[in-house]
Amino acid sequence: PEAERAINLKLMAVMREMHFRSTGKFPRTTQMITLLLSLDNPDNLLMEINTGEGKSITTALLAALQWAKAKGDT
Repeated sequence: PEAERAINLKLMAVMREMHFRSTGKFPRTTQMITLLLSLDNPDNLLMEINTGEGKSITTALLAALQWAKAKGDT
């Protein structure tokens, strides 16, 4: 579990930097926290994000993390 957590955190850091380099904007701290919570929570936390709070970015980052987890078995 600790190794998996470390891999997820590194991947999130890389994805955050990639998002910044492609858009010029960093994902908000609340988006990153929601992403962390979504990884460990079977409930759909994305549905609890209000309009304008970044569901699109959070959803895209979560999808990439889930894909990497399934692909790499992390």
